[in-house]
Amino acid sequence: MAESILDFTEMPQGAVSPRSNGECPRGHRVKGNQSMIYHSEGFPNYTQTIAELCFDCEKNALAAGFRRPENVEGAASDKGCISDHDAEEARLMKLAIEQSGGKTKSGKDLPKKSVPAYVSGEGDNTCPRTHPVKGNESSYFWHVPGGAYYKMTIPEFCFKTVKDAEEAGFTAPSR
Repeated sequence: MAESILDFTEMPQGAVSPRSNGECPRGHRVKGNQSMIYHSEGFPNYTQTIAELCFDCEKNALAAGFRRPENVEGAASDKGCISDHDAEEARLMKLAIEQSGGKTKSGKDLPKKSVPAYVSGEGDNTCPRTHPVKGNESSYFWHVPGGAYYKMTIPEFCFKTVKDAEEAGFTAPSR
């Protein structure tokens, strides 16, 4: 996949890069491309649009300078925006900790604070370029590009940095 011609000095709020297969990760289904038009699921041409950025919601795509296609009417939606997602994630993490006695399904201790700087895995072995560190819940190991198990790891979490993975309770894989 070619590098994006979009030139942002920092990643816009609510945006991540598409996965290596060109798809947007779960939770970031609003596609933005070089035309500076965004496309949400259900819009005409959504499936044909090649994403260069993936946003969590239309409101954040608009804030980054993208516009709606001319053939789509209505106001931009803020459904799924990061601020909503973070509050919901914190609520769910607290509920999970309360209901599980502080343990994951596999019996490991849950992180003491909510998981930072991540997107959820999609059930395949890819992570967005902006979140390249793979987190595997069954082992609680993180994996980096070039690592021995990176290509074969199917992540439940994709982190921005190793530090983010470690803050969430993941450790380096044992050799």
